[in-house]
Amino acid sequence: MNKLFILGIATFALISTSCNSLKSIGKKDNTESPVAVAEGNYYSETAAPAKTVTTAPKAKTSTAAPKAKISMRAEKFTFDQATDQANNANNSFFVILGSFSQKENANRFKSTLAQQGFKPFILLSETGNLRICVNSYKEEGAARSRVMSIRTNYPNYSDAWLLIKK
Repeated sequence: MNKLFILGIATFALISTSCNSLKSIGKKDNTESPVAVAEGNYYSETAAPAKTVTTAPKAKTSTAAPKAKISMRAEKFTFDQATDQANNANNSFFVILGSFSQKENANRFKSTLAQQGFKPFILLSETGNLRICVNSYKEEGAARSRVMSIRTNYPNYSDAWLLIKK
């Protein structure tokens, strides 16, 4: 009978302890990190405390406009006219507004650009294309600025790009 009595008390103690831990499973632990609470994870009182999560402050967002994408291609070329070579040989960045396979079409486009106030010249690329250039520069930044200026002021030349001398 003593054994039965002790067994009953042990069973009762075990059940009581189990019930208390079951009650705490559904309760939110106030020591949890905000991340765990936001994700809906709840822990019992016996669970290990959640790790504190710290995040670095966000970097300031730039207010400057994003850089526009400017196509660039590096290739070898020669100048169609000796005078153009004399004026631009020391430059490495060339603003291109057109590319043609036929000399007649290239000359027609060159005339159109001259009527619009540009000073175009023709470059003969290593690929056999005739590139119509309107400006050349030693520095990439100046060339990029000119491309953006042309794109802004002449929307029909929004596909202007840079040729880099190899």
